[in-house]
Amino acid sequence: MRKQKLVIWIIAFILLILILPSRLISAIRSKTEQIIMPASRYLYQESAGWRHVVLTIHDLRQLPKENQTLNDQVAKLLVENAQLKEVQKENDLLRSQLKIVSHSTSTKLILAHFISRNIFSFQDIATVDQGSSSGVVVNQPVTLDGALVGRVITVYKNSAEVELITSNTAITQAKLQDSGATGIVRGGIQGLVLDYIPQDVSFKPGENVLTSGLGGSLPPDLLIGTIIGPVSQKNDIFQSFSIQPAVNISRADLVFIEASK
Repeated sequence: MRKQKLVIWIIAFILLILILPSRLISAIRSKTEQIIMPASRYLYQESAGWRHVVLTIHDLRQLPKENQTLNDQVAKLLVENAQLKEVQKENDLLRSQLKIVSHSTSTKLILAHFISRNIFSFQDIATVDQGSSSGVVVNQPVTLDGALVGRVITVYKNSAEVELITSNTAITQAKLQDSGATGIVRGGIQGLVLDYIPQDVSFKPGENVLTSGLGGSLPPDLLIGTIIGPVSQKNDIFQSFSIQPAVNISRADLVFIEASK
């Protein structure tokens, strides 16, 4: 029964629309729009505000992900920048070292990094990341900026041990650059000391101390350091001098092993 009434009302509504003049329908629509439009406009404006709130909440939820992405990108750039600085540092050192040994046609430079250093034992020994596979052999000099850092004492396939000139056991055949007088440079807790210089040899503070090449373990004329002043007494048989190393070994991380071609 209810369905029949609903059908009758629908049919009557359709007939009414068909029977009524179009002007009247337009008038009814116009009046209806006048009534509904303000409410519709208000509802749209209110919904726009809510849409903005919903979008803002969505954006806030995305912020942690975006921040994490930005942090990852910043970290990646920092790593790349650090790597580029290290490469630039190595290139600058290599160019500097090449200028120093450019006169020698028989020397090959092997760039090496310190990977460990034992400063708490009797010997001051550092390990580098180059070995026999790179052409490293025992007694090769290890230098930085043309100055002696140490010498290779043990070689493995991909690494080597370097006895630094500051070690208690290090003995380096040396000479004064101006007079040519020869002696021995020793390391130790007291610092570098040049021993066995005859008493009649004159010296001056700041004079260079070089390798003498005696003994054949190291080539001649590698800079070791400069004289600070005497540590011996006038009645001693030989003079001894305190030496300022040419290289701050404690801060060195890149060195060159000088190999024969």
